[in-house]
Amino acid sequence: MTASLKLNKEKFFKYMSYEPHESQWKYHNSKARFRTLAWGRRGGKTKAAAMEALYKGIAHPNRLIWIVAPSYELSNKVFREIYWALNKKLPFLITSCSMSKQLQEIKLKTNTTIMGKSAENPTSLLGEGVDDLFMDECARIKQIVYEEALRPTLTDKQGSATFISTPKGKNWFHELFKKGKNPDLRDYESWQFPTSNNPYIIKEELEQARESLPRLIYQQEYEAEFLSEEDQFFSQELIEDCIDETIQKLDSPHPKKEYFLGVDFARMGQDSSVFIVAEKQWPNGQDIKIIDIIETKHKLLTEAVGRIKALHKKYQFRRIYLDETGLGAGPSDQLKEELKATVVPITFTNKNKTDLYMNLKLLMEKQKIKFPNVEKLIYQLTDLRYEYSSEGNLKLHHSDRGFDDYPDSLALAVWFAHGVGNYTPLIA
Repeated sequence: MTASLKLNKEKFFKYMSYEPHESQWKYHNSKARFRTLAWGRRGGKTKAAAMEALYKGIAHPNRLIWIVAPSYELSNKVFREIYWALNKKLPFLITSCSMSKQLQEIKLKTNTTIMGKSAENPTSLLGEGVDDLFMDECARIKQIVYEEALRPTLTDKQGSATFISTPKGKNWFHELFKKGKNPDLRDYESWQFPTSNNPYIIKEELEQARESLPRLIYQQEYEAEFLSEEDQFFSQELIEDCIDETIQKLDSPHPKKEYFLGVDFARMGQDSSVFIVAEKQWPNGQDIKIIDIIETKHKLLTEAVGRIKALHKKYQFRRIYLDETGLGAGPSDQLKEELKATVVPITFTNKNKTDLYMNLKLLMEKQKIKFPNVEKLIYQLTDLRYEYSSEGNLKLHHSDRGFDDYPDSLALAVWFAHGVGNYTPLIA
């Protein structure tokens, strides 16, 4: 144990111009070694974690503090809060600082080091004794990373850990949360606060989110509820495993790779069309990367036809898969006539849609596909539910007020990878 300075936390926060709301104070006043924050989006959990880390680094010298998240981009959220707070109020305490992707590190005159780390490479998390661990977006980090890489780093110094996340189903983060509610486990404490507990959030913003998001998504993201995944077609863990934060849109296609397009046209009562571009990797020809996702709103179908032609001119698609159901029939016929065999119109019957989604799920389970962290895509994949009819047929659907235009486009874009039912793979 290292010596501590007599630094009053309340006065320190006031000096740092940080005024914790009631929910944040419950966390800051806790003496538990392992603390779990299951809070809604914009609930103040990132700010609370950053200020708690900074207080520990100053009030308790000679410490090693880690901020760990699913990627460096995400760990930088907390790390950046710490840096700007120091730079504004206590710049004289900084001895060195790096904010590059390769090294997120602040060294203080208290002989404390604060580092931002990524859970993408667990081997980089081995070896050091950590005094205080802060895991941001914890529900998106694999359990094995904590158990085999991070938890052992706390052993030598009897270090503390704060687990921060919006819930993502009932996974290992939920198990941590339950430990904090067990009165027999005195080292653990947990809090579950909806976004509405943050007094700095405008109520009208929450109402707008409630009206625009599917009910289950709002409950998870803003009310911080741990939802059952019993009828969820894509588990939260499966979705998270396929997210690649590093994917960027291409300025120009790679000459030795093949490209495919999936399009879900705007329907009556739904004013968005979605275009998703898939890249077939080389040389193995099996892995797929989603390199472009476009949504157009309040546009005529003639604009969608023009956009497809422009995308085809850029990527020279091997195949273009179109949902020709309903209003999609007209543009599908036009594009089929002009682009010939490149265009594959598909009518969304229950069977065809099931085939498309079973193919997508198989690719995800085999880790053959990666896509960027696009909010609407993740929401809609999470929201997709399934049930069985009395005849035993699988039926897929979104929840009330939900949409499936992004997942539909994704399933179409990767249809080339495997054909089932009446559809034969168009590429060997």
